[in-house]
Amino acid sequence: MRKKHLRYFLVKLVADNALTKETFHLSLRNSTTQFFGEVGLIEIGPEVIAFNQERYEAIVRCRKKAAEKFRAAIALITEINGKPAAALVMKTSGTVRALKEKWARP
Repeated sequence: MRKKHLRYFLVKLVADNALTKETFHLSLRNSTTQFFGEVGLIEIGPEVIAFNQERYEAIVRCRKKAAEKFRAAIALITEINGKPAAALVMKTSGTVRALKEKWARP
């Protein structure tokens, strides 16, 4: 079995309404599907690993080969739950451990 090559992203969300891990994940899937189709969604394979509701930050992973498409899908999020919102990639890492260490710092 081949090893999956993944990239991890720290994503900051800007929104007026209350967000949860599930609403962000659904918005990310919708954005990816809208701009890259079902095949693109499978190719990118976005998955929300962790979500901080107080700071509106998430750790999200995707496949390494599709990292640029993932960044585009994040940038194209303009609403969550029908309310205006934006998502910004703050940091990128090859391992989730390194990203969690950066995330833990204020």
